[in-house]
Amino acid sequence: MITSFVTALSVAIALVAVLLCAVTDVRDRIIPNYVTYPAVALLLILAVWEHRLGEASAGAAILALPLLSVYLITARRALGLGDVKLAGVIGAAIGPAQAVIVLAIACSAVAAAGAIALFRRKTQRTAHVPFGAILAGATIVAIAVANVSLPGRAEGGCQGFAGTWQTSFGIVFLDASAMGSFKGNPGNVISGNVSGNTAGGYWSNSIGYTGKIQLALNPDGQSFTGTVSYMDGSQTSAFNGTCLGQAPLPPLPWRVLSSAQTSVRNKYGDPDMFMLTFVSTEANVKTRAIVQYTPPREIEVWSYLQRGIRDVFDDGVLTKESRFPKPRAGLTLPTTDLRVIDWASLMTVRQVLERMGTPDQVAIGTFGGVSTVTYRYVRGSHGAKAFVFENGRLAAVSAGFTVLQ
Repeated sequence: MITSFVTALSVAIALVAVLLCAVTDVRDRIIPNYVTYPAVALLLILAVWEHRLGEASAGAAILALPLLSVYLITARRALGLGDVKLAGVIGAAIGPAQAVIVLAIACSAVAAAGAIALFRRKTQRTAHVPFGAILAGATIVAIAVANVSLPGRAEGGCQGFAGTWQTSFGIVFLDASAMGSFKGNPGNVISGNVSGNTAGGYWSNSIGYTGKIQLALNPDGQSFTGTVSYMDGSQTSAFNGTCLGQAPLPPLPWRVLSSAQTSVRNKYGDPDMFMLTFVSTEANVKTRAIVQYTPPREIEVWSYLQRGIRDVFDDGVLTKESRFPKPRAGLTLPTTDLRVIDWASLMTVRQVLERMGTPDQVAIGTFGGVSTVTYRYVRGSHGAKAFVFENGRLAAVSAGFTVLQ
């Protein structure tokens, strides 16, 4: 679906390219490189600009690789390399979901054309199927289906503040509590608090700036108006949004435990209390060297209160197992109902809030020049829970610890 100017520009470039190539394919049986090469270059630049290079690459691969296989297997008899290049252009512009649709339509059209050619008793040598023109038609149909409201096609409007919004500062994913992040930049987050049709709260970005935000739903329920400002109230700007539909929840990135962690978990179960820290950057105090960890290094402590056992893991390696006094009889300590396997460093603010609900406390700050947001849950009988995010990504989880005010 076209949801921004950059996306619309990418689709426009692809449409111009496929229409030009369709004409030359029908007329001259050729798809010129002077069309496909500049189109690919422009689409890659736009994909990097909008932080969707992975999506563009996946779309190009889904559409181009099957055609490349046919090109190689049939020794260029079924289609030309220009068709493959044009498929890459289309896939990079429309993304993987619509690329699948284009591929299905194009294959069906080729099969139909082949059946008609056989019915008319034309040989394979004399029957020419302009695959570039077929790709052009399939692309137009796929884009129309994805962007035109058809009878009976439910888009799913926003429910309160929950949904995907086109705002003055880009596309924003919000939940019912007006908490969420910006598309393409999860380090820019909003931490709201809803009261009726209004929401107030804070924003923070990936370079450490924070401020206040005020939103108000319009009577139609599918748009809002508001303002954003820095913490001192300076540089107030309009922050308006229009609903694009319900925000799809990204798949949950479950943790993969090491063999040592799996062994401990199988032996003792999930810990009563735990603290996980995902370290992506580490500085050596003596040498001042900066070390980047991809994926983040995992430092964690698992505590089993009734057994009096505490295990420390460094990147899945059990580095220490210690004993401590068990709680005396009749003393109830706050154990957690969370599982260590449920929380991964790739989790976004929105995924945690979908799971945990509205936090009791929100703290926004900076640590070492990095923007941090901490969501705390202190209610219930399963101890306190805290989730710390750095630049929109989960940096630490603590669960089962008592919070003293």
